Amino acid sequence: ADDITGITDAGLGFEADDITGMNVAGVGFEADDITGITVAGLGFEADDTTGLNVAGLGINAGDITGLNMAGFGIGADEITGLGMGGVMISCDCFNGLGIGAVQHIDKSMTGLSIGLVNITSRLNGVQLGLFNYVGENPPWLKLLPLVNFNFN
Repeated sequence: ADDITGITDAGLGFEADDITGMNVAGVGFEADDITGITVAGLGFEADDTTGLNVAGLGINAGDITGLNMAGFGIGADEITGLGMGGVMISCDCFNGLGIGAVQHIDKSMTGLSIGLVNITSRLNGVQLGLFNYVGENPPWLKLLPLVNFNFN
């Protein structure tokens, strides 16, 4: 479809340009822009998504804003809000609260990162986990157990 507005329910999945409203798919779906509540049994892909996003396995998007939960992981260019990935969160920039076993924020993290392994180049906030790496910190503060921080 070109654009979908309202409540969308699919046993397997669907594809559209823009989706607005409540979206549920047994397997998954793909769209340019998604706004609203999105639930997929396996996962979904979008250029941009805003709202509540839940996927059994994964979410892959350009920019993600809102409350985001995935059983395995979340991949994006930028995440703003709450990101919860069972195993992995991987993105260029994260602004908010990240919770996941491994969080790899390539460029910058602003907020709180909670996981077993937290990795970022730049941090404006706090990391809590077994291994916490902040690339911009002085050499003796780059990799720390339990907690790492930087406030630029």
